[in-house]
Amino acid sequence: MYDIAIINGSIIDGTGSTIQKRNLYIKNDIIEIISSEIYKAKYVIDASGLAVSPGFIDIHTHSDISALFDNTMESKILQGVTLELAGNCGNSSAPAVGELEAHNYKQGYNLHSITEVPDNESIGKLGSQMERVGITNNYASLVGHSTLRKAIVGEAFRDSTDEEIEAMCSLLEKQIIEGAFGISFGLIYAPSSFAKKEELIALAKIVSKYQGIVAFHMRNEGAGIFEALDECIEIAQLSGAQIQISHLKLSHKSVHLMAGKVLDKIERARSRGVKIYCDQYPYRASSTSLKVLLPPWALDGGVEQALNRLINEKGEITKELDAKILQRGGASNIFINNTFGRCPEYEEKYLNEILEERGWSEVECIKNILIDCKLRVSAIYFTMDDEDVYRFLKQEDIAVSSDGRSFTLNTDKLKGNPHPRNFGAFPRALKLMRDRKLLPLELAIHKMTSLPASILGISDRGIIQEGKIADLVIFNPETIEDTASFKQAASKPKGIVYVIVNGQIVVKEGNVVKSGTGRFIKKSLGGYNG
Repeated sequence: MYDIAIINGSIIDGTGSTIQKRNLYIKNDIIEIISSEIYKAKYVIDASGLAVSPGFIDIHTHSDISALFDNTMESKILQGVTLELAGNCGNSSAPAVGELEAHNYKQGYNLHSITEVPDNESIGKLGSQMERVGITNNYASLVGHSTLRKAIVGEAFRDSTDEEIEAMCSLLEKQIIEGAFGISFGLIYAPSSFAKKEELIALAKIVSKYQGIVAFHMRNEGAGIFEALDECIEIAQLSGAQIQISHLKLSHKSVHLMAGKVLDKIERARSRGVKIYCDQYPYRASSTSLKVLLPPWALDGGVEQALNRLINEKGEITKELDAKILQRGGASNIFINNTFGRCPEYEEKYLNEILEERGWSEVECIKNILIDCKLRVSAIYFTMDDEDVYRFLKQEDIAVSSDGRSFTLNTDKLKGNPHPRNFGAFPRALKLMRDRKLLPLELAIHKMTSLPASILGISDRGIIQEGKIADLVIFNPETIEDTASFKQAASKPKGIVYVIVNGQIVVKEGNVVKSGTGRFIKKSLGGYNG
């Protein structure tokens, strides 16, 4: 007697192999048998007309402490995401030491609804807390470089000393020993952006020692993308580390339609032995803080000093702001989506709408919003070309990701209007690949399952095979699609019928029916330890 039988489904195993009609039987959390035979089970799912695939692995997320707000992980689990890798873009919620101990967890969240303070002394303790509070999908994490630098160097705009680099390397190594999968560099965000190449290489060498990954939010994803790629490749070569280019994109019109050239550069690096992978979300708009438009030196010393500098500046910031606004496509392409309760009058408006209302110039508009919101404001930037998005999506060896975090779909609790990628990245990717005939379904699923699993060194998930963990998605390949929009992000996708995490049904008929099924997934000294 098996716990769950999935019969009459079209099994897509995640490897890119041919789809097969088979029955699948689960006992506890394991796929016990894949067969054409019929066996008894306590619960039977008739998957006639449906696809059965491994659970989707979101290799680039910011769900570091999302479970402390809503442990159902609703916006992700309804997409079929059964494992999230947090700690990206240089920021992780652990390890928080020194001045970070009380403050690090505040980044990007509205604290009034938090259930408990994060146990963010280390990645290991935070991961264990996620299990204890009952996270619904599986949780893994990188260590953020900015987090390390704040803990050891602070937020000063300066080079780190040899002693500080050694201390960061030691702290990083402790986190990897506790289960972190590697490090993320956020090279447009302070203080990660303050670091010189020597610091990055030293940290990457620690990751290489444990066969982890080094994720890069590059210094430039627009006009300077080729130089930024050169830096990543050089760090990979000098450290021996496997690198992951985060959310690959071309976000400036001067490099639009150059996706092929970017891919050629990456392929040439691989031919020289560089271990390089990429991930991508399937949208032409990005989302991040508005303060990324400031020059790095303006953020020296943290928020209070940056605000004083912005209020009292004599034109130095203005000049660089003007250039950054142009790089992002101008005021008509920058959309304010969240001020975290400070200035709702700015929300859900493009910058050009705000500056016309107030009679401000573009630079005045940015400066005034940043000052009024104490630098804490999120924006959506419409800077990419759809054809580049499709070209990257067509690439078999680029993993699909969201670059988002788990949110509730309860709009009464949701603050602001997040990017729709938080609610629809994976269904959208499948719809685009289907409708535009970019890839067959087998390869589309590969980009979401066994590819990210192999990048991370995970051997028991991301594939449907006897003896593997039962993380599964059952969906209609003809109707699966996203419904989230830039105006209304909190919207459930269509076509996903069941989601199973660690052998337990968490989504049934498109609704969350169970929570608390997830685990803290660790990478140990000897490789992967699930």
